[in-house]
Amino acid sequence: MSIEIQTKFDYVTFRDCIRFQLFKTKLSKVFTTVLLIMSSLVLSVSLLAWIFLSDVSYLTYSVFGAICLIMLLLFYFVGPTMVYRMSKPMMADETIYRFYDNHFEFFSVGDNVQSSNLFQYETIQKVYEVNRAYYLFAPYYLVFVLPKHCLSSEQILQLSDFFSSHLGKKYEKRVK
Repeated sequence: MSIEIQTKFDYVTFRDCIRFQLFKTKLSKVFTTVLLIMSSLVLSVSLLAWIFLSDVSYLTYSVFGAICLIMLLLFYFVGPTMVYRMSKPMMADETIYRFYDNHFEFFSVGDNVQSSNLFQYETIQKVYEVNRAYYLFAPYYLVFVLPKHCLSSEQILQLSDFFSSHLGKKYEKRVK
């Protein structure tokens, strides 16, 4: 049995993949949320103290809170865009995946890139199915992304069944 899938990688898929990698664990979500709340509180309390108490020493805390808040927002919203622009010349325009019973191979085709690789399923560390894509995590921070907008509903069902039967506990479905 083999499944062949042809995909195109776009900015939305790239951004979602980066955000998924950053926030795939509950701990990272909680940490980011706590950091966002803390920096917002520091900013608002110090601004209120500075305004109502007329104490300039609180201005330092306001600046610190504002910098933390701005950095978090830039990291979340602007970071993926900057990385995408830097990585775009190295990305393939089109990728073809072929899944077989004991391995899969992928072919990258683009202006600057043409390659093919073969991977055994034993090398795959984890596969996540999320609302918009499948993420196949391999060693050395290698991630294969299969955007669902490139797949038919039949291919999505076929892939889900294939991954659950061939990868077992390595396959995790996080579809909402």
